[in-house]
This record gives sequence, structure tokens and C-alpha cells, in this order.
Amino acid sequence: MAPGSGSGNGSITLSVGVNSGLARTGTVTVASQTVSIEQGATAPCTYAIKPGSYNAGKGPDTINVNVTAGTGCAWTTRSDAAWVTIESSGNGSGNGNVRLSIPANPSAERSTVLTIADQPFNLHQDGGCSYSLKPNHYRAGKRPDDVTIDVNTDAGCSWTASSTVNWVTVAEGASGTGKGKVRLLVAPNDGPSRTVVLTIAGEPFELKQDGRD
Repeated sequence: MAPGSGSGNGSITLSVGVNSGLARTGTVTVASQTVSIEQGATAPCTYAIKPGSYNAGKGPDTINVNVTAGTGCAWTTRSDAAWVTIESSGNGSGNGNVRLSIPANPSAERSTVLTIADQPFNLHQDGGCSYSLKPNHYRAGKRPDDVTIDVNTDAGCSWTASSTVNWVTVAEGASGTGKGKVRLLVAPNDGPSRTVVLTIAGEPFELKQDGRD
């Protein structure tokens, strides 16, 4: 407030600070006269993002997220996933846009939750898992047999193995993640030769068994 004193006619300038809380009222005494000053409450900042989630293919990919916020309302973007890069607008004020980039994913599917303008942003990326079997086929004699198959894939890639016939049992490795082994038990065959194609880690495994013919 200036000046603090005077004589005769004059003027006084009052400076009012920013109000970050509730409405408030104050008084100032000027030349024995009381002046009331009222200051309204500051509206709380609200935020919205669009979209609020995203499902990406195995990539690479770029994602744009629109931020809606009041004028002067500051916001930030935070990611705890090393595979997500904040390309632009890691922080801002008012309306804005956040651009994210993700690399190709050669491994298992993955998910993370980012925080953009205090809002959760759910990001999921498909995996690019590939599988191979060794061996990928087998010929058994007519007697009982025990077959071991190596499953090769990246860490984090899940797989299953199952039998569709009653003469082959998956003794070990009905499911797994990453590299592993599947063990099959083949029952004796007293009838004609027979063949089945099993699915192991999404790959065909041909199993033939000799018979009496």
C-alpha cells in the first residue's frame, strides 16, 4: 500500500496476493475510514486426458494423449517403464498434448500405468514371441516310449502343451514360460501304426508310432 500517509487529496494503491484457499475478507483503514476488501476462492484445478488407455501392437508405435486443464493449471507426465519414452510435453500448463513412443516388442506382452496430469493412463503392448521345437517330429516304436522336446523362446513368453489322443500323455511341461522342456509318454501299440499332430508352444509336433503292420 503506497503511500502510507499524506496530506490533502491523494491516492492509495493496494496489492492483493494470490488466494490459493477459501474466500476471504480484509479491511484497510484509510484517513479514518474503513474499507472492506473481499477476495474469492481459487477454483481447484481439474484435469482430463483422452484417451485414457491404449493397446499397442508389437510396435514400434507413437501415442498422442490430449490433456484438458484449466488456464494456469500445471501438470506433469511420469512413467516408471523403461520401454516408454516421453517424446514431448513431459509437463505443461493448461491444455496440451503428450507424445509417447514405444519400441518394437520382441518378447512377451507387457503393460504399465503412466501418470499424466494426475490421471492414470493404461498402456498395453502385444508381444512378438516366437517359438521353436527340437525335435519337431518323432517316430516311436510299438513299445512304450518316453519323448523329450526342447521348447525355445524368449524369456517371459508363455506356452502350453497338450495331447488330443489317449495314447500320448504330457508327463511334464504342460505349460511354461521362456525356455523349457516337454516330456511325452507314449503307450505301447498293439494295433496298426498311428500318427498324431500335437500342439506344443503353438507349433505342430508330429508323432508317429509303429504298430503290428
